[in-house]
Amino acid sequence: MIAAGLMWGTSGIFVKLLSPFGISSGMLTFFRALAGLVFLTVFLLLKDRSLFRITGRELLIYIFLGATMFGASAFYYGAIPMTSIATAAVLMYTSPVMVMIFSVLFLGEQLTPVKGIAVAAMMGGSALVSGVVGGMSFHLVGMLLAISAGVSYAAYTIFAKVAMDRKYRPLTTTYYSFVFMVAFALPFAKPWELPATFSRIPWWAILMLCTMGLITAMTPYFLYSIAMKTLPAGTASALGIVEPMAGTVYGMIFFGEEMTWLSGLGIVLILGSVAALGLVKDSGHHKTKQKEKKHEKVNELS
Repeated sequence: MIAAGLMWGTSGIFVKLLSPFGISSGMLTFFRALAGLVFLTVFLLLKDRSLFRITGRELLIYIFLGATMFGASAFYYGAIPMTSIATAAVLMYTSPVMVMIFSVLFLGEQLTPVKGIAVAAMMGGSALVSGVVGGMSFHLVGMLLAISAGVSYAAYTIFAKVAMDRKYRPLTTTYYSFVFMVAFALPFAKPWELPATFSRIPWWAILMLCTMGLITAMTPYFLYSIAMKTLPAGTASALGIVEPMAGTVYGMIFFGEEMTWLSGLGIVLILGSVAALGLVKDSGHHKTKQKEKKHEKVNELS
């Protein structure tokens, strides 16, 4: 889960390098999903073609996953021009709080005191790392879009958890999530403008678009699906918040951006929260597993 967050955090690098060529956020969202889908298609063809097979019951979940993946990206990119990257990022990462609420209400998970404190520290750390403390710009529509991105990401987490609890195969789940994400993103990519766009950008920018799909889409979402098999939904989503922290570090390394003492404090808060959540097991999830093992022993004895 942490590895997925670190890979998602590289999105800012690609956006910063590709935006000067006139590649819109809609195109970035579409090609990010399309490149990830192409890589994953080739991988499944070589690994196991049976992974392409799905049932009608699975299809509905995959449609929801694709829609929420698209919504998280589209709302987030739409919010940035209206507010700022910092404002949009922090509001989007209210999703762990939403997931905690959804998980308690619908998945039977318990919100332990340690987990609640860790999430609160993460949110505060994200505000510090992004620079939102001391200068948040307010734009009603932009803020609503950013919050919608958080809701979409939270919904994706819940649907992914449902899919993994039903023993859906992670690779198949990731693949069809991308299929429907591409379908939802295509109209917003303005296909009629693609020939003109590709004619004016260098070959290495096209290569970066493909690499962006591999690093920020296919691989992290697959890791995320694997994580959802063993982690409670709230914990998994909360751990994913290392993305804004990673983005700050990448900015310092690749673009020479300075880190203030507030950013440093934010990184410490986030890393401390990640460590706490990694060590603390969800008590409800743990008790459920214990009950399942007890029932298995009883059945064996019977």
